[in-house]
Amino acid sequence: MENVNSLTDECKKDKEFFFFALKRIILAFCVVLLFFALNKREEENGNEVINAFKNGNVVICKSSIVSIKNGYEFEENKKSFVSNGVNIFNLKKCNLK
Repeated sequence: MENVNSLTDECKKDKEFFFFALKRIILAFCVVLLFFALNKREEENGNEVINAFKNGNVVICKSSIVSIKNGYEFEENKKSFVSNGVNIFNLKKCNLK
């Protein structure tokens, strides 16, 4: 009987370890999924701001009003940076008005 009890105890320990490891794996997967979703949302928001700027809308960057009407234009070889000759802003870090 002692042998059966020891096997049962080992099975319980193995089962507990399995579920402990499974919970950790699921938690890690959820965290990675969360970071992926946040990154995707940030990328879409940045593209939305760039498209709004291209369409002539006003964009707010560090309390400055940035628009094509104010003389801002895209920097050469840089997709999301705009400048007016004095100030340079990354549109992906800006907000829509």
